[in-house]
Amino acid sequence: MEEDDFWMRLESRICGELQGFEDRQLRWNWCDGLVAEQYDLLREEPCIRGRAWVRAERAGALEVRPACRRSRTIARRD
Repeated sequence: MEEDDFWMRLESRICGELQGFEDRQLRWNWCDGLVAEQYDLLREEPCIRGRAWVRAERAGALEVRPACRRSRTIARRD
């Protein structure tokens, strides 16, 4: 998988997770972009830090700073 594909799939996954919330106010949010800022891939637990823009239908964008860590329990899919 190419890096661009990874970020597009992650953005789509976040949108799907937001739509699955029981809270109707959260359900109307969507991810409007992701940007990687720091790669810590050589650590014992690799981590990628960056920005995610989450938007709501009635509000502006909210910028959040997630940290993604690889889980040992999730199988890799190509």
